[in-house]
Amino acid sequence: MGEDEILNKLGEFTTKYLKREIDTVRPRYTYNGAYIGNYKVNNTGTLKNSIDYRVESNEFTGEFEVIITMEDYGADILFNEGRRPGRWPGKYPDVNPQNIRDWARLKIPNFGGLSMSKQKGLVYVISRAIKRRGIGAVDIFGLVTPQVEKEFEDFYNELIAGEDLSKIPGLEDIQSAFDRIIFLSKSSDLLITEE
Repeated sequence: MGEDEILNKLGEFTTKYLKREIDTVRPRYTYNGAYIGNYKVNNTGTLKNSIDYRVESNEFTGEFEVIITMEDYGADILFNEGRRPGRWPGKYPDVNPQNIRDWARLKIPNFGGLSMSKQKGLVYVISRAIKRRGIGAVDIFGLVTPQVEKEFEDFYNELIAGEDLSKIPGLEDIQSAFDRIIFLSKSSDLLITEE
């Protein structure tokens, strides 16, 4: 098995892990750490469906890398510091109200039965709350438990069993291979792929 094949399998496994974890109910916090409830990161499915990966050669190092992409807000919430207060979510009011409206349909009883003006009012209030309080990071890989580490190690050890990795330096263990994974938001990825 070649370097690109090993990293392809790792990319597939990692995206499955991410999709599973964003569907997990967990405590959520504002940007400043105030508890706001237990819920999934992915209520509408938009974030989960946006996660994708590809393997490509790095033009500077010559090594293959796994590029995992997702919606911008997902990259901020899952890997960075979350969404800081002071910004409207998305490009409010043009883009994000539909995402928030979808979320509200799932979370607010009888949201669909409200008049359009009341729905718009609730979407505005939710967007304003996000702007004021921000959203705390989930840090998916910071929450890795020993069981998840073992799951990744077992997968990787099984994947490379019997392979002669002396021809592929830097893939001798899961940590080395994991260093070859790059997480990008969709907009960051567009900037990189268009250059």
